[in-house]
Amino acid sequence: MVSVEQPGQTPVRLRLGDGTTADLTVTYRDPTIQETLRTFEIKCRWTDPPPEVAPGMMAHATVVLDQRLGRGVPAESVVRRGDDRVVFVIDDGHARHIPVTTGYQTGGWIEIIDGISDDITHVIRSGQHLLEDGDPVRVTDREADDVSV
Repeated sequence: MVSVEQPGQTPVRLRLGDGTTADLTVTYRDPTIQETLRTFEIKCRWTDPPPEVAPGMMAHATVVLDQRLGRGVPAESVVRRGDDRVVFVIDDGHARHIPVTTGYQTGGWIEIIDGISDDITHVIRSGQHLLEDGDPVRVTDREADDVSV
């Protein structure tokens, strides 16, 4: 995993108010963390910025601390059953819960590290809080990759 403590290795995407973007790397990380906001300053060097960019301008920065490719499901499809996190799928007209191990969550999606095999292409993402394993289900709405019961 890349850490912000490693200047020159941590990627940053800057987006200015006018839509201009740049992919840069962190060149400096302030060692002092503001306790109230839990933030710290980072700096990037933009060697050839467009003329409309001026020192001290505000920008939105996305710092990529880690990235990986894997299986994900809509975050609302993961529910707790006791100490487990599970997703529900439809198996021959019945709800089947599958215990899963989750990872990162971002943008409305949650990473599934373990539990869902490659042959599972749909999960139930609406009404699953009312389901128990083995309940009969009927699909009432199907949008893209979403299944509601």
